[in-house]
Amino acid sequence: MHYIFIVLTASLNTAANFFLKTSSGKSFALKDSSILSLIQNHYTVILGFFLYAASAISYILLLRLLPLSVAYPAVVVTTLIAINAVSQIYLKETVNAPQTIGYLCLIVGITLIFYFKPA
Repeated sequence: MHYIFIVLTASLNTAANFFLKTSSGKSFALKDSSILSLIQNHYTVILGFFLYAASAISYILLLRLLPLSVAYPAVVVTTLIAINAVSQIYLKETVNAPQTIGYLCLIVGITLIFYFKPA
């Protein structure tokens, strides 16, 4: 069951980061006179915030199932992998060789944390 919440939390966090990144090139002015205008002009920022909130709720549910010392690294590494995939596929960002080695070290580390987690 905890694997579902790890993937859900990481997916929501990844989506939130994606929407915030896509909105980062836009100016964010709060001078809009109406709430409807603000929503229309900045929906990706608002969506990103809502996705972060949903990710936090999912993470809280995960913390009911796993110790923090296991849950946090699992979510961070899963999110790292997902964000890198999304950024390369949809945002056309690149990852160099040292970064790839670092990511592999993180994956090995999380595997060890899960393998040796407390009973």
